[in-house]
Amino acid sequence: MSTNKEQFHNAAYGSNETNPYCPASDTGRADSCADEKRPDDDATFKETLNAFKNVYAQKKAEVEALSEVMAAETELVKKSLVVTALSLLASFTFACCCWLVINVALGIALHHAGLHFAWSSLVLIIINGCLAAFAFTVAKNAYKHLTFMPIVRAFIGKAGVEEDVH
Repeated sequence: MSTNKEQFHNAAYGSNETNPYCPASDTGRADSCADEKRPDDDATFKETLNAFKNVYAQKKAEVEALSEVMAAETELVKKSLVVTALSLLASFTFACCCWLVINVALGIALHHAGLHFAWSSLVLIIINGCLAAFAFTVAKNAYKHLTFMPIVRAFIGKAGVEEDVH
């Protein structure tokens, strides 16, 4: 049994015969299968120009919206940098004061315990060195979690879009 497609391709029609695969056609020609066209059906130059103007206006609005998002993200980053810097400065100052008080108290305790000042200084240097190495390791590991991806997503136009993570 042959399919309709095979029948269509194997059929031989003349210009005066009716095409059974195009029942609306009086002539049987392929271009007659379409509905009758009127000159009004074609887009005019004015309609085409208006369509291009609309596309341009939409793209311009999209770029303006993207620039607003980028500006907002940049403002947010600026503010967060200022807040972070001030918080870091305050934390650092407080930590230094506490650190000095603890070191002075440990030095006095070691001196009252009868240790020579050279040994008590060496003990404090070792304790401070170990704690500084630990703080450096923590800071190095925390650096991995910093990201500028919100700015990158805003720049590529995907701000606020949740990524599908599987």
